[in-house]
Amino acid sequence: MDRSIEAPGEFIQTDVFGVFVLAEEALRQKVRRFIQVSTDEVYGEVLEGHSTEECGPQSAQPLRREQGGRRPSGLRLFLHLRAPAVVTRSSNNYGPRQYPEKLVPLFITNAIDDEPLPIYGTGLNRRDWLHVEDHCRALVSLLECPDVEGETFNIGAQNELDVLTITRTILGLLQNRKP
Repeated sequence: MDRSIEAPGEFIQTDVFGVFVLAEEALRQKVRRFIQVSTDEVYGEVLEGHSTEECGPQSAQPLRREQGGRRPSGLRLFLHLRAPAVVTRSSNNYGPRQYPEKLVPLFITNAIDDEPLPIYGTGLNRRDWLHVEDHCRALVSLLECPDVEGETFNIGAQNELDVLTITRTILGLLQNRKP
């Protein structure tokens, strides 16, 4: 999200035109099903309960809100062309080969390098965390599942943690590692 604020033009170019290019190629290649992977960040801050697939985009960040609203329109185009497509909105992923700006790898590398860990606000904001392999298994399931065209699916693990808990866990694990 920080990069989309710093360089919104690049974000829009990638997020809008990039999706268009992928969608066009998917149609050309006659893929079995096009899965548009999105994020639960389009729902914004959820103070109570959980977002459902029926929830509309509520993010305070204009680009996230636009992202959430635009994808269903793109999905309707696919369905109009009789191309099989679904949208997923996943919770935070963690795991190997993750982009280094994301919370878990950033906190690990900063802690190893004795750099500050950037905790925003109180650090008590909670998010669901899903291992990337579990996310991939959900995507494969959607490829194999019949009759899901046009649907939106939230993918999560019901593993909500706040940033302070994640920070303490990372620091504890690094403190106990062998040199």
